[in-house]
Amino acid sequence: MKPIYSGKVREIYDVSDRHLVIVTTDRISAFDSILPVTVKDKGIVLNKLSNFWFGRTRGIVPNHIVDDRIEAMPPFFRNESFRDRTVLVEKLSMLPFEFVVRGYVFGSMWKACSDGEPFCGIVFPRDYKLAQKLEQPILTPALKKIRDMTRM
Repeated sequence: MKPIYSGKVREIYDVSDRHLVIVTTDRISAFDSILPVTVKDKGIVLNKLSNFWFGRTRGIVPNHIVDDRIEAMPPFFRNESFRDRTVLVEKLSMLPFEFVVRGYVFGSMWKACSDGEPFCGIVFPRDYKLAQKLEQPILTPALKKIRDMTRM
């Protein structure tokens, strides 16, 4: 079975009219690029962390999670290579927002900082250096790139 979408960290499979399977890989991405190395079991840790928070917040806002047990997956995914890194989800329309925890001055944050401009409403001292550690990490919104998965 081939994924309908292969992202920086996750692969998405269309398994029925109502469901998708999302597999979290061990790939590493930085600055929107996939690095040529992996971290063993990173996908398992990331998947368990995501599932924990989806479970904890389910009473606040409904989410897309149907099941994360390997026994509940379609037959193709019922093998050990998919255990603890795979989740069955409902097909929904995605909100194109995500949040980034930033601990160091890089990328668009560095550009704004060096230009003396606010970044996500925060004005940083201009004496910050590229890659300098922030005094305290900040949480910033980011727009998620939406791809039309029906055309993949």
